[in-house]
Amino acid sequence: IPSSAIVGSANQPQIYLIKNNKSVLQNITISKKIQNKVVVSSGLNEGDVIVTNGFINLFDGANIIVK
Repeated sequence: IPSSAIVGSANQPQIYLIKNNKSVLQNITISKKIQNKVVVSSGLNEGDVIVTNGFINLFDGANIIVK
């Protein structure tokens, strides 16, 4: 995934998932960094939709409109 999607700290990386039009803050484990992307080894499933920008007013449980 793009490293720009990562929120939180290097010790506790997190991403925002979109589930049922709401944001869900999810802990992840990063196994590798490749340029401006990261390989996630846990906390993310195939088909999950992640937020990659627009974090200014985002919080866990926020209503999301995908554009």
